[in-house]
Amino acid sequence: MVSPPDLLLSCLGLSPEHSRSRPHGLYSPLAKVADPPIPLPASANCIFCNPTRAGGFRIVHEDNSFIAFYDRSPAARVHLLVVPRVHIANVKTLRSRRQGEGKGDGNDDDAKLIKQMHAFGQLAIDIAARELQHDTDKGAGCASIETRAKMRPGQERYADEVGIPGARRFGFHIPPFRSVDHLHLHCLLLPFVSPLKALKYHVTLPSHELGIQHYKGYSWFVQWRQCVDILVHGGKVGVRPC
Repeated sequence: MVSPPDLLLSCLGLSPEHSRSRPHGLYSPLAKVADPPIPLPASANCIFCNPTRAGGFRIVHEDNSFIAFYDRSPAARVHLLVVPRVHIANVKTLRSRRQGEGKGDGNDDDAKLIKQMHAFGQLAIDIAARELQHDTDKGAGCASIETRAKMRPGQERYADEVGIPGARRFGFHIPPFRSVDHLHLHCLLLPFVSPLKALKYHVTLPSHELGIQHYKGYSWFVQWRQCVDILVHGGKVGVRPC
């Protein structure tokens, strides 16, 4: 004679042996299986993909390609970030020639992107400096003179840029030494607020040891011209000398 529990299992299309083969409570034929979570693209969770004033960003300048806003933890007298509107993860993902994404030509040069970000950053610093009404002579070129004294011939292009009202430094932190995984150019109007802050943006000079051409040394920060030189010569930016 079939017991009532076995009769119920047979109505559900299960044998008594099937139910006894699994520990109690680990399986129910009537339980709904949860759908697996759908992974979101990186840009969906990126705070730099859509910076707004309503979101707490102090935007200095923007156009159809880039946005410049104040860094929330400034390291210098003026400290801005320039980000592209399109999501690019970080400086390590840049190549001398970016593969065409639906454009069909495959000739979108990332070195050109860095030059455009630098030019935009220069303009943004000009705007921020006018807003703060800095004295035009204060600190002009001091950091640049100090840096140039340590450079060999041909390395001057990696020095701070002399400008008004002061020297400027532009560059990127290299993963894993960055806080947001969206390409952002640090635009600094010197001097730095402290020696500790300055250390985070130290420019390591290139070397020519063992006959190998390098454009930067071992460093977590790459100056913008170093980045361009690495890319146009077919290299990839990294923490190690490159």
